[in-house]
Amino acid sequence: MGLPRIISIYYVLPILISWLFATPSAAQLHIQNFGIAEGLPQSQVSSIAEDSQGYLWIGTLGGGLSRFDGKTFETFTTTEGLINNFVQDVVIDTVGRIWMATYNGISMFDGIEFHNLVVKENNGVFVKYIFTSGKDILYLMRNGELGKVWYDSMLHKQIISRIDNLKSVHKTPNGKTIILKNDHGKSALQVIGYRNSVLLNDVKFNDVHSVFNDKGSIVLSTNGGLFVLDSLHVSELSPLKNPVYGFDAYQKRFIGTSHAKIATISLESGIFEESNPVNYLILSSFNDREGNLWLGTDQGLFKIYPYDFENPLTDNDRQNAINAMSFHERKLWVGTTYRGIKVYENHRLIKEYDLGSKTRNYVNVIKEDKRGRLWIGTLGGIALFEKNEFQWQNKDVVRSVVAFDWDNEDNLLVAGSGLFLLANGKAESIPEFKSNEVWSIKYNRENNYFAIGTNVGLKTYKRGIINSVDIKDFAGKEISSLDWFDRNTLVLGTLGDGMFIYSFKTNSLVKMTTQNGLASNTVFFVFVDHGNIWTGTEKGIDLIQFNQSKNQMTKIDHFNDEDGLLGLETNLNAVIKKDSTLLFGLVKGLYRYTGKRSISAENRIHLKGINLFYQPFHDPRMNQGFSIDTSLMYSFKHDQNHLTFLFNKVNKRKPSTYFYTHKLTDFDQIWSQPSQLNSITYSNLSPGTYTLEVRATDKVSAFVFDRAKFHFEILPAYYQTIYFKMMIVVVGGLFILLVAYLLYRTKTNRAIAIQTIKDNEKARLRKEIARDFHDELGNQVARMINYVGLLRISQKLERDVYQTLNTYSQSILNGAKDFVWALDPKNDDLGSVLVHLKDFGERMFSEKNIQFSFHGNLPDTKLPMGYGRQINLIFKEAMTNAFKHAEAKSVDLTFISTTLKGTTITLRDDGKGMDKNKIENSESGMENMRIRAHKINSHLSIQSNGNGMEIKLNVVLPENAV
Repeated sequence: MGLPRIISIYYVLPILISWLFATPSAAQLHIQNFGIAEGLPQSQVSSIAEDSQGYLWIGTLGGGLSRFDGKTFETFTTTEGLINNFVQDVVIDTVGRIWMATYNGISMFDGIEFHNLVVKENNGVFVKYIFTSGKDILYLMRNGELGKVWYDSMLHKQIISRIDNLKSVHKTPNGKTIILKNDHGKSALQVIGYRNSVLLNDVKFNDVHSVFNDKGSIVLSTNGGLFVLDSLHVSELSPLKNPVYGFDAYQKRFIGTSHAKIATISLESGIFEESNPVNYLILSSFNDREGNLWLGTDQGLFKIYPYDFENPLTDNDRQNAINAMSFHERKLWVGTTYRGIKVYENHRLIKEYDLGSKTRNYVNVIKEDKRGRLWIGTLGGIALFEKNEFQWQNKDVVRSVVAFDWDNEDNLLVAGSGLFLLANGKAESIPEFKSNEVWSIKYNRENNYFAIGTNVGLKTYKRGIINSVDIKDFAGKEISSLDWFDRNTLVLGTLGDGMFIYSFKTNSLVKMTTQNGLASNTVFFVFVDHGNIWTGTEKGIDLIQFNQSKNQMTKIDHFNDEDGLLGLETNLNAVIKKDSTLLFGLVKGLYRYTGKRSISAENRIHLKGINLFYQPFHDPRMNQGFSIDTSLMYSFKHDQNHLTFLFNKVNKRKPSTYFYTHKLTDFDQIWSQPSQLNSITYSNLSPGTYTLEVRATDKVSAFVFDRAKFHFEILPAYYQTIYFKMMIVVVGGLFILLVAYLLYRTKTNRAIAIQTIKDNEKARLRKEIARDFHDELGNQVARMINYVGLLRISQKLERDVYQTLNTYSQSILNGAKDFVWALDPKNDDLGSVLVHLKDFGERMFSEKNIQFSFHGNLPDTKLPMGYGRQINLIFKEAMTNAFKHAEAKSVDLTFISTTLKGTTITLRDDGKGMDKNKIENSESGMENMRIRAHKINSHLSIQSNGNGMEIKLNVVLPENAV
């Protein structure tokens, strides 16, 4: 019997506490109702269960099954595969599958699909409860029939036994199931979940309201009182017969109902504090891991939890502005705005002080000195409360006070309308501060100096010596409050520039603003508590964790109206700690911190699903209904590259706490901006391996609370694989080689054909030259033979015959030279042709003293075969005609290169010229000149104006000429 006795003493005996406000004075609970308007599919909530990620699975009578993360409901009905929309009970097994008892039988949801088993009898008998016993799944029919169900490829069932006289069934948080039986007024409990079922007879109640956990013990709320259950028996905890549904461990009180209202119930003091009316039928209850109590009712789902901050006062003015607090003679003294001072004992108002004027009733600061005397600073001066009266100090000098503190010699430094030193009953004004506003003073007892916050920055004061603290980013800041983190580190709050932490030892400065997590840049107070920093702003209270070794903030919690703070705006000096209790003054009352965080059990961030082209992607390893195993690598086909990732970090207490940022490796360059949107879509992803990293942060991403990674790959299509690309490279290479070979063959064949044509042309040209030479030489030789014959038959030798023979011989010699010159390949260029013509003209015209001149540069232009010979013959014929017939005094040969592929050669003389008709109808030399020009695709122009003759040859070179 040791355990029941210990537990009873634990709940019944008063707990030793250090001060008078340990017991709450009012049922200050956060109560929120979720109904149809908030997304609940049906108002009647029959059962509630919580999975490992923190989601609530809610069974409704007609609306199916819902998954709830504190903000959004996701509903599953017969449309998604549920066997029936009337869900009587819900349980989650050891591997996370959801089991449901419905009117038509049992459904099991494995995260991908529903598996159903029809269990239905006549006369309205249906599955009423479903629960676990170790790894086994048991179900209980309405008529008491107990069965077992399991799943391999499909669901199976087996009848185990029958439970008669069934009254009610309740499940414990540790996986046990308590079945209450009632037979002719005698009740018994059958507990399933141990190795063997335990039967407890003759219990002292016949109805169980709820079952919940309290520090590892199972508490039963019954019509006979509160009982504690262990493996062998039940022990009475309290005769309290009110329905109780949960226990607030921080405030040592139960949460239940009293007189049809939600109430907090203290067993130690017997206090019932009632709040909201209960005008609904409670069908189920559940305590989640975050400390929330959930009630399933016929009017929706209710969330209930104690506020993190509670107002401990009970008077009618409990919501008035609080400027300052202090403890004096075990009573709480509270300074107000224009209402003087109120004194509380046992959270009840026992006395009020009117300080005599409006300014004196505006109390800014209350502190107790080392001698136990109480000092009060107001807009009307400073007073000492002693012998039950207020003694105003140096009222002619100190007229307004906002802060003060003592040094080690009990000298009082006062800030207000300047800075004053009160010592030995005298007040001394410090001149340096007459033009500055002083907002805060904090004495450093280890180093024996004051830190002073002014409207122009930070200053120090030690025995009359004033120094300005020159901090680069701190000059000119309005310092509203100060507190020492340690002997060398100072925390400073400012009006508009956030909070600073300055180290006098290292001269380092840490700045905290809204950019890195602070709720507001207007800070009314800072307060250091065991390495944590409390800040008060017009937007509530922040609790900051500061790592001094790393010189950085590590976490921040924001508290506002969702945590019980009304009015939100805090005041200067309105914070005090007594033993383990913190009190804060706001513009709407005094609040006590209950000593817990907003979240008692954090759920991990997780990837809860993936949509492919906006439709759920199904994979045997990827449960869309639960979280996805992020340690695995998931593969998608090349055309499955439009993915939406769904992620979440469940916080049912304050759903708006977390913001999310994400980054996809090898795709995103930077992290996304913080957003409460918990999904991200990527489209047209290229084949490759990716890692999606998601972080849960605050709204400015100053703190990372949690992170998760998801690894996946987009598989390439066959034509995107390395092997296919290698094959394409090989085939392409072979194709290029084939094309290159064919081009080579074509080029070779073409070169051969061109060479053949050139050879044929050369042969034709040689034949033509040979024929011309043969004809010319034969003609000359035939004439010589004729003349020789004349000589043979002639009786005398005439001089003109010899002269003629000499001429023919010379002609034969020159023709042979031209023939040899034309056949020489080195003369197949335009420059050689012009030199040859120049030399010919100079020799020939010198015989008659005719002036011959050449004009133009000698080009280095290669001529096609035969061109040089025709040009040579054309102009030798022209020069010969000019020599014989023109009677000229001068002859000019001119060369002009007009284009890259064309040139002009001109021969002019100043002789007697030739009639135009003779030129056009000439059938001898000039006609031969035209024929030769035509052979080389050139144009010959012959003009005469009676003052000489001009022969112009426009030579057009082929494109392959160089």
